[in-house]
Amino acid sequence: MFHCPICDREFTPGEAMPFCSARCKLIDCARWLGEEYGLPIEDDSTDTESGKRTFERSMAEESPES
Repeated sequence: MFHCPICDREFTPGEAMPFCSARCKLIDCARWLGEEYGLPIEDDSTDTESGKRTFERSMAEESPES
């Protein structure tokens, strides 16, 4: 037997796995889309375009003006 991560009901595997029903599957989807769930993000500023601009701006501030 499996436990549904949304309603915690015991169920046998079916088409909605890992959920017990299509309803619980939709509830989970709505939580992701509503940003109730999220993935942790490591702050590696050099990998993103905005991080690159931030780095370039900080370097410009540190360099002496001519």
